[in-house]
Amino acid sequence: MTIEVNDLRFSFKDTAALNGVSFRASEGSLLCVLGRNGAGKSTLFRCILGLLKGYEGDILIDGTPAAELSAQELARRIAYIPQNHSPVFSFSVFDMVMMGTTAHLGRFENPGRSQRAAAEAALEMINIGHLRNRDYCRISGGEQQLVLIARAIAQQTKIIIMDEPCSNLDYGNQIKVLKTIRDLAKQGYLIIQSTHNPEHVFLFSDEALVILEGIVKAKGQAEKILTKELLKLVYGIDINVHDIAGRNLKLCVPDEKEVSYVEAI
Repeated sequence: MTIEVNDLRFSFKDTAALNGVSFRASEGSLLCVLGRNGAGKSTLFRCILGLLKGYEGDILIDGTPAAELSAQELARRIAYIPQNHSPVFSFSVFDMVMMGTTAHLGRFENPGRSQRAAAEAALEMINIGHLRNRDYCRISGGEQQLVLIARAIAQQTKIIIMDEPCSNLDYGNQIKVLKTIRDLAKQGYLIIQSTHNPEHVFLFSDEALVILEGIVKAKGQAEKILTKELLKLVYGIDINVHDIAGRNLKLCVPDEKEVSYVEAI
């Protein structure tokens, strides 16, 4: 499975949100989209998912123009995990995961044995089978994020798009979720996730896509493109990046104490 975006442009009234975005991503990889608030990351995802119409340029899902696919056909090819998810009703973890299987059901068709089996397999794949009967609204934020990943797997697509999956998690849960995401990429999934944190990109991504004011400023391996100059351009502050050994990185703010030291996991 692949996603290819060519010269994508989108505006909200007179304000350009995306201005000629182009990239290609293939299965078996984790692409991290990096940029500050308002850079165009969420707009890019909404265009790919068919939630925003009227864009210019091309979006190809495994070679097929996304504009030619119905909502159900897109759901059979791409799973989406939003930044925030608060269901109106209280569902069990198992029911939340089984919702992912509805992309393969007819309008009046109910989930059956195969859908239940897909949900069970997804729970076990993410190692959260012990949560199956818990109330989704009463588990931790990190556990909720893993449930949403399991739901995406139950959707039985090899492309998963995640909008800042770690934005509301503590550091420990961020690492747990990111390790799960990285493992899925190694198993053949194409994962595209947005983030504000360059440490996440250094540690877990196969490639990074840096967007600034709707324009792609760089794409490639994090170690090669995330220079102090580019990070200053994106975030407006001085950040030194030191290559310690391989993918071990030290990030620090000049003239201040070192703010972080991260190692490959």
